[in-house]
Amino acid sequence: MCTILIATRCAPDCPLFVVANRDESLVRPASAPALRRIEGMRVLAPRDERSGGSWLGLNEAGVFVAITNRFEVERRPHHRSRGELVWQALGKCSVEDALEHVRGLSPTDYGGFHLLVADSTRAQVIWSDGATLREEVLAPGYHALSERSFGAGPSKRLERLAQRLVGERELDDGLRRGLIETMAQRDGHDPFESTCVHMPALGYGTRSSTIVALGERGRFEYAAGPPCETAYESYAEELNALALKEAGVAS
Repeated sequence: MCTILIATRCAPDCPLFVVANRDESLVRPASAPALRRIEGMRVLAPRDERSGGSWLGLNEAGVFVAITNRFEVERRPHHRSRGELVWQALGKCSVEDALEHVRGLSPTDYGGFHLLVADSTRAQVIWSDGATLREEVLAPGYHALSERSFGAGPSKRLERLAQRLVGERELDDGLRRGLIETMAQRDGHDPFESTCVHMPALGYGTRSSTIVALGERGRFEYAAGPPCETAYESYAEELNALALKEAGVAS
C-alpha cells in the first residue's frame, strides 16, 4: 500500500508539496532519511535495509521521487525490488532523465507500481500493471496516489481523498496543515481504507510519513511511525546541506 498527496504548482512559494505515508510490514528493517550519494548525485532519502533502495527521496537537482505498489499485480519470485526504481530515478539530474531511464526497463522485471517523479515545474507518474508501462502527466492542482490508482481497484480511501481535494484553493498554511492532518486519519470500520493504517494482528501498518516541499519555504520532515501518534522531525539541516541546484528552488 501507501498513500501520497501531491500539490503541484498550487502556490508561487511552494511549487511542489507532498505528504506520503508508507504502509509496510512492521518488522521490515528501514533507516531514517539521511544524505546519501547515488551515481554521484547527492540525495536525501530513507532506505529499505532489506532489499536496498527506497520508497521516496529528493535529490540535489530538485527531483522528487516516490512509489506505491499496484494492487492488482501479484509479486513473482523473479521480481526485483521496486525500491530500485526510486533509487535509480534519484540518481538522475532531471524529471525527464528519470522517466527516460524507467522507460528503458522491462515492466515484467517488477511487480506493479506507480512511480511519481516531480520537480518545481512538472509532475508525472509512470506506472506498470506488470506487463506494460503507461504514463500520466499531473496537471497543476491536487492529486492523490495509492496502490489502487489508475483503475487498479475500487477504493473508498481514494474516493474520500478526491472529495477532500476538489476545488481546493491556493496552497496556504491552513490547507497545508489540513493535508498533513488528512494523512493521520483512521477508518474504524476498514483499516485498509485508512490513510493511516493500523493492523497489528497482521504485523502491518503505516510505518512512516514524510512531508516534502520545494520553493521558498522548502521543507523535509519525517515521522518514524504512524502520523496519528508520531511527531514529524525536521530535516532542515540536511535539506540545507543538499543545496538544491534547480532554478527557483530554495532550501
